[in-house]
Amino acid sequence: MGAHAAGMAGAGQGPGPGPQAGMQQLFEELAEGGNGLNTLTRMLSLDDTEFWKGALVGAAAVLLLTNDQVQDALFKTGAKAKGAVKSGADKVKERMSTASEKVGDA
Repeated sequence: MGAHAAGMAGAGQGPGPGPQAGMQQLFEELAEGGNGLNTLTRMLSLDDTEFWKGALVGAAAVLLLTNDQVQDALFKTGAKAKGAVKSGADKVKERMSTASEKVGDA
């Protein structure tokens, strides 16, 4: 592996050019025939808490959005919200017309 592999020990860690440079090094190592599993592990940053937070949020979203009961509840909630907005808008229009009639009578 030589000097190139020694430079990979801290890929994506600590101060430096940022995660993009680390990813580029990982892809170069894969292209040069490096250890695929080791490179993949570093690419996924399995010790990164932000990665796991994103994975959990994504899994929860998939579970919720593919559940028929959850979909029905979301659509019903959306329909109720739409009805409430329409009802509120109608009340505002009614108040405006009543107010303009009072101003016209004065």
